[in-house]
Parts: sequence; C-alpha cells; structure tokens
Amino acid sequence: MSDDDSFTIEPAPLERRAHLRYEIMAQVEVRHLRTTYLLKVGNLSRSGLFVRVQDRKKLANFRVGQELRLELFVTEEPDTVPVTGRVMRVVAHADPEDEGFGAKFVRVDAETDAKLARLVRMATELAPGKPPPLPPEGGDAP
Repeated sequence: MSDDDSFTIEPAPLERRAHLRYEIMAQVEVRHLRTTYLLKVGNLSRSGLFVRVQDRKKLANFRVGQELRLELFVTEEPDTVPVTGRVMRVVAHADPEDEGFGAKFVRVDAETDAKLARLVRMATELAPGKPPPLPPEGGDAP
C-alpha cells in the first residue's frame, strides 16, 4: 500500500457463474494468514459468495487468486458452514455498500455441499416475491 492510502483493484473477469446468486442475511468469518475478519455476506450461490467489505483498508488486503478459509453463519441454521474460497474479483465503488470481494468455493466435500444447498434453498424461500403485473394499458389497477 502506498503513502496516499490508495490501492489497485484487479479487473473483474467475464461473468461466468455456474449458479444463480441469492441475497441472504448471513455473516462470514474470513481467515487469511494470521488475520480474521467478521463480515457480511452480500449474496450466495452453490458455487460462491460476495462478501461486503465496507472498509477500504480491509478491502485492500484481498487480492484476486487468494485462497481464504471461510465460515458461514446464518441465524436460522444451527450449523456453520466451513469452506475454502478463492477470490475471483475485488470491487471498489464510490458507494461503500457495494464494495467487497467475490469468492468461488474450492475443494467442497459432500457434507459442505449439502450445507451450502440448504443455505441456498433457505435464501430462495426468503427471497422477495415478484411484483404484481402492471394493469393493461388504459385499465385500472386492481
């Protein structure tokens, strides 16, 4: 990191996700080397997640290609989900709410895969419904 406290963000690779992403109210403990962070999950899929990092100094510690130990915590789920993730992209915007990193799950065993499937199923059930259709042109709304 330079004296002016800026850092370079790696460009995002082409969008090639294998699974749909779902918003979920969850936290993730991220361990890399000797540092542990407790952060919010932005969204989750069977193959990865987006972790919100609203502190640029913390965000500067994550680089594309890094492998991290992750432990997912969801209030409705008694078991945590430990998994390894590889950072695939780092996102920095003017709006800190949208900053963070995307990680792909790697070396997922059958037990972890089943837990991830349960979390994704939970997220799909909690996802907001679609808005009602618009009334026909010139018609009144119900």
